[in-house]
Amino acid sequence: MVICCCDGSVDGILTAVFEAWSIDIKTSEISVNRHGNMVMFAEYRDVATDYGKAARVASAIINKISPEAYELVYYACLSCDEERGNAILQFVRKGMRMGAAVVDDLQDSNVMKVFEMKRNAVREMEHYRGFLRFVQQGDYLLARFEPRNDLIVPLADFFGDRLMQENYAIVDMARGKAAVHRAYEPFYLCDVDAELLRNIEYEDEEKVINGLWKTFESTIGIEARYNPELQRQNMPLRFRKYMN
Repeated sequence: MVICCCDGSVDGILTAVFEAWSIDIKTSEISVNRHGNMVMFAEYRDVATDYGKAARVASAIINKISPEAYELVYYACLSCDEERGNAILQFVRKGMRMGAAVVDDLQDSNVMKVFEMKRNAVREMEHYRGFLRFVQQGDYLLARFEPRNDLIVPLADFFGDRLMQENYAIVDMARGKAAVHRAYEPFYLCDVDAELLRNIEYEDEEKVINGLWKTFESTIGIEARYNPELQRQNMPLRFRKYMN
């Protein structure tokens, strides 16, 4: 058995699918964690991300299975699940045989797992669309967050349409990646030192706005209706780390 080890990104996983297919898709697997549990007597191969091969796999999924299937695969690639590589590989393998009907075969454990990974990633993304907060830092806006899933690209796409006229950076503090957007231009991804941004000092104007918000919040609050448990249900604590 050959296990293709990739970097866990969308393009990395799709490249690994291409390589697994080239080797022998029936006996190959994909690993997104090279340092996880090792399989005895298996051959491990490091797969470098190749955008051309990834594009070919993406095109094959769209044209030979369906655009819906590719959407499932894309969001499953963004999942934090360590087993996403194999589930996606087997989903694509079955999809090439069944065609578009594969997305309805929820009795298959791999198909169901891909659905669950997509659902988890999309649910978290929908939360961050509403909960992500930008602060003024000089001539640009800064947003920091620590998602469980790798959501920086779809979130940068989302805010790119809504903050087109702004300079901003969205920083994934957990993965050390940032989406940097210059006004009226496409965003680009880069690596950053998250520790330098973890304890950043807010500007004076931002501190004033924070103070005004806290005053407003305490003023309109009704003590008899104070319900921290309901607050945590509506906005879990993990989303509040970089909020006021």
